[in-house]
Amino acid sequence: MNSLLAEITWRPTIGDPEPIGWIITFVYLIAGGLCVYAGRHQRAVSIRRGCIGYPWFWFGLAAFMFGLGFNKQLDLQTLLMQIGRDMAMRGGWYSDRNSVKSVVVFGCASIAIPILFALMTVVCKRGKSYILACLGILDLLAFVGIRALSFNPRVGRLNHLPLIGTHFNSLMELVGATLVCAGAILVTRKKP
Repeated sequence: MNSLLAEITWRPTIGDPEPIGWIITFVYLIAGGLCVYAGRHQRAVSIRRGCIGYPWFWFGLAAFMFGLGFNKQLDLQTLLMQIGRDMAMRGGWYSDRNSVKSVVVFGCASIAIPILFALMTVVCKRGKSYILACLGILDLLAFVGIRALSFNPRVGRLNHLPLIGTHFNSLMELVGATLVCAGAILVTRKKP
């Protein structure tokens, strides 16, 4: 394991230095802060009214947004891909890497989709703000899924499709993070 770690060439650098990359990063971080605020607000509402609130939804979403924001510039998926590639070479299954990637993506999707569906069923009954946030989550998970599948050349071309002065993947990220921001703002407008 130590020799594998010694061979890692990835270094923490700015992963997306273009202006749109920084804008998306800041929107992620703002969304994370708004989600923390929404979670605190929901906790206060549920304590005052003596009802069940969903502050955990907003705190979990905040962690997700902060994670995406830091990953946007640190490019941690490149580190994971390098570790996976090095392990495949050492394990002798590098030639089968595409089938392993497909199994991993399919496995993650088969676990995530039912969990996400259950979450949406429970949470979206709470109103517009939760529906907006859930649409933002769906958009961002679709973005992550498309990025995970981008080893396929056809899907990879979709990521770089020019759209409204930017690329499809950048627009998708920005829309998802903005929907989460809108949901968090809406939920905090309800008075405790």
